[in-house]
Amino acid sequence: GQAEEIGRQFLSRKPACGPVYTVLYQYYMSANRPTDGEAVLKSKIAANPKESLYRIELARHYVRTGKPRVAAESLQPLFDNPKDFPGARLEAGDFYMEIRDWAGARQQYEQGIESDPQSKVQYWKRLVRLDLATNNRPAAQRLLEEILKQQPGDREARASRAPLRVASNDPQQIKLAGGELKALVDQFPEALDYRIQYAELLRSTGQIADATSQYLLIVQRQPKNAAVLQELADLA
Repeated sequence: GQAEEIGRQFLSRKPACGPVYTVLYQYYMSANRPTDGEAVLKSKIAANPKESLYRIELARHYVRTGKPRVAAESLQPLFDNPKDFPGARLEAGDFYMEIRDWAGARQQYEQGIESDPQSKVQYWKRLVRLDLATNNRPAAQRLLEEILKQQPGDREARASRAPLRVASNDPQQIKLAGGELKALVDQFPEALDYRIQYAELLRSTGQIADATSQYLLIVQRQPKNAAVLQELADLA
């Protein structure tokens, strides 16, 4: 069609323009032309050989068209050229998480730790997400404790540890979770996700007045937050 021709003419002049390839790919897939879609993604990679995310796009296409083995093979150039693609294992692991291939994700993250030990905390955080996604809470808790030994002030790890402590149903652990969330709320008052977690904990432990105060503070900043408004209505 005309739009296809315009896109191809544009790329003949500016072959490295990624968004135009994306538009063409979407056009081909909506027109049930997966072979053309694959070809345009390969052209996108050829014009941008050091852009790792474009190779992830191609792997995603192969999964979408029922070719998981080819998807795995299409990622291999990322691993063969670590200088050009230093974060390849992280990106590949995220891709496998996206398609819920838990074993594939774990393999990529663990290999990433082996090949780039200086970035191990970053990979550990991904493994925490993986353990939570597969309901392996003890493993997630152990990793979070290890992360916090290395980086005691890490916000993400501190916030992730709190709900795991609550899930233990141990009164002492729940108390520690409350203290941690309160510290995060005090330290980062604009981070509403921490405040929501804290309010939920207060409510679950029967501290209704304090929970209401936290929800009201959230509504001041997000007056259209339907979930929080519902919580306030329930408490009232």
